Amino acid sequence: MRLRNPKQVIRLDAVWWEAGLAVELDGRQAHATARAFDADRERDRRLAAQYGLHVVELWGELWVVVPFVILVAILGLGGAVLAPTERRLAELAASGMDSPEYDATFLREMTLSNVLAGLVLVAIFLMVTKLGA
Repeated sequence: MRLRNPKQVIRLDAVWWEAGLAVELDGRQAHATARAFDADRERDRRLAAQYGLHVVELWGELWVVVPFVILVAILGLGGAVLAPTERRLAELAASGMDSPEYDATFLREMTLSNVLAGLVLVAIFLMVTKLGA
């Protein structure tokens, strides 16, 4: 779709006028330099001002980025540490849960699980309060 204004033609991939939403489907190359990124943000501001289209740019927001990093950390630690530790705990439990190795492994598992639960709470706090927005 092409929007005309007195100064330029703006090309958009999709527009839903009823919702006041414009969508642009471009890749990293369109934002590879700081200048290209800034020009794209300026165009978004013009679309919002001239046509009443709602422009949302959330990736740079603290309350979006930090929970995403927390999610990646939880998934990574879950697969790399928690799952193997749980398997080891099951093996140790089969041979008797009164061994010092079982106690130490269980303590490590519970400590990491509590840390990850704390990170989930931090992510929830950031998303609810939109801290940094």
